Amino acid sequence: MNQQFSAYLVVAVYAVMGTSHAGQPSPKELAQKVNCMASYQVAEMIMGDRQAGITLPDEMEHHKDREFLHDLIDKAYAKPFYSGEEYKKRAIKDFAEAEYGECKKEVAHALAGE
Repeated sequence: MNQQFSAYLVVAVYAVMGTSHAGQPSPKELAQKVNCMASYQVAEMIMGDRQAGITLPDEMEHHKDREFLHDLIDKAYAKPFYSGEEYKKRAIKDFAEAEYGECKKEVAHALAGE
């Protein structure tokens, strides 16, 4: 699977998770299908942009058609920007892992019917 298609697939998962329309699967059904690695990959991509020096307005403009990502973008840009490569890598990894953990918790709650 090429990297661009992979990124679009990840965004599609976030789109499904961020919508709640009639006829959509129940939270429990959706949770059974969610792969939290998608959360990890999207968070990694957005924090990577943050650490690469892309400005918040530019990041928002890039994702203007994906409003469901705006909260995650705000969350990433609330974190510090680092100048050292090791610090940048650590910030990206920590942010992505935190989002993965949050996804796993949400899935567990949905599957438990909470």
